[in-house]
Amino acid sequence: ILVLAQDLNNLPVLHIVRLQLQWTKLRAEKARQDDAFADLSNMLGNLKDMALDMGTEIDRQNKSLDTFSDDVDELNFRVKGANQRGRRLLGK
Repeated sequence: ILVLAQDLNNLPVLHIVRLQLQWTKLRAEKARQDDAFADLSNMLGNLKDMALDMGTEIDRQNKSLDTFSDDVDELNFRVKGANQRGRRLLGK
């Protein structure tokens, strides 16, 4: 609420006090909202950091799983060969 300085002489004192009170409340609300937005920004920054860390961990585990999968494939190949040799030895 803007009131020009020259207009203040024409306003009743009670109205001026009300305007000042409203302005004070408005500034306090704006400060409260600024604090809330700062808190929200910090939380979002923390969530972003956590998401990046999770992505890094998932990438690391995917590489481990790829290696594990390759090892399992090799083991399956060897077991299949051992089974075939065993069947030949048994004459089946």
